[in-house]
Amino acid sequence: MLINADKDVHQYSFSLLSNEQFLSFKEEWDALLTRSDANTLFLTWDWLSVWWAVWSKDLALQLNIIICRDHDGELVGIAPLYRHNGVLIKKFPCVRLAFIGTSVRIGDTVRSEFLDFIVDSKNPISIRRALFKEIYADSTWDEMILADVLTSSATFALCTINNKYKNKTHLRMREKDVGVNICTKGKFSDYLAMLGKNTRNSSFTCRNKLSQAGDLTIITSSDNNKENLALLNRFHLQRWGKKCFDDKATSFHQNMLDNPSTTFQLSFTLMKLNNVPISISYNIFYEKKVFNLQLGFSELENHRLAIGSLNLGFVIEKNFNNNEAEYFDLLLGSGKNIYYKDRYKGKLYNASTLEIIRNPYLRTIFKFYDYFNFGTKESFI
Repeated sequence: MLINADKDVHQYSFSLLSNEQFLSFKEEWDALLTRSDANTLFLTWDWLSVWWAVWSKDLALQLNIIICRDHDGELVGIAPLYRHNGVLIKKFPCVRLAFIGTSVRIGDTVRSEFLDFIVDSKNPISIRRALFKEIYADSTWDEMILADVLTSSATFALCTINNKYKNKTHLRMREKDVGVNICTKGKFSDYLAMLGKNTRNSSFTCRNKLSQAGDLTIITSSDNNKENLALLNRFHLQRWGKKCFDDKATSFHQNMLDNPSTTFQLSFTLMKLNNVPISISYNIFYEKKVFNLQLGFSELENHRLAIGSLNLGFVIEKNFNNNEAEYFDLLLGSGKNIYYKDRYKGKLYNASTLEIIRNPYLRTIFKFYDYFNFGTKESFI
């Protein structure tokens, strides 16, 4: 369905993908992603299409993916959005746009990070502006939530610093989070020398002490996926009091693990002591980067060793020895008691969840609320 052709923006044309078109759009989608400035695991067709298959029906979501083509018909932009009919402040009807892969204010799903518009890096600003213009041309939505957007991205800048729709919207920053990305292109010995003594000991050199406690085995594989996901849940239940994956999330990961045609490689690193599992990490390799999705471990009695840190240390060291991997990303989020990730001397990055309220009544309510609670017309909450 052709929406319009805006001659003022390089004669871009726009259309909405149907559910059937989305299911067969993998080749074009991933080709654009590889030449975009937002080429990340969480924006791959494989990740988002499985997310959609698992949660869209239960959460009553409607597909709203906008694709942008240039005057030659080449795909140059994708706004991977959905539409949801919900409520705000418990009673106001609200039509919400949001990134596929997120479910703020709707329900719990797996977390998809670094979400963005997928645009050709040849014209990243003009295409994003064209997509925003097309989104705002649709007068039927009240609120748009863009979750876990990198603050270094052009999308973040267009929503905040260069927001041409500022007078027609109210911007709120619902959440802010920090992640760590470790460069593993150099020598592992040089990296170890950068670390603090305690981090070096807890994550690397204490491995020998663990070996002295019994027969230590470390296995990295993509086999026994069902058992590995169950083991992660068991460790998280022991440590956090809840599973890391509910039934839906387990189904999501199982579907990806069982699909041999995915554009990324999934694996588990399992540590056993005397043949008893003591730690497991879940990692995905995509485009020269390994993403650490989950880490679970048990507490060893009579041994003051950081089992989770040792598992993480082994995976980081392996990354240095992998000629194809150049980065190891610890992703967003913190530990149970402290923010441990910055100890690994990676590059810190920031992400925010942007809430753009356009409905005039809701906009007025939230402007007053944010002004009296935060003393600002734009809320950083």
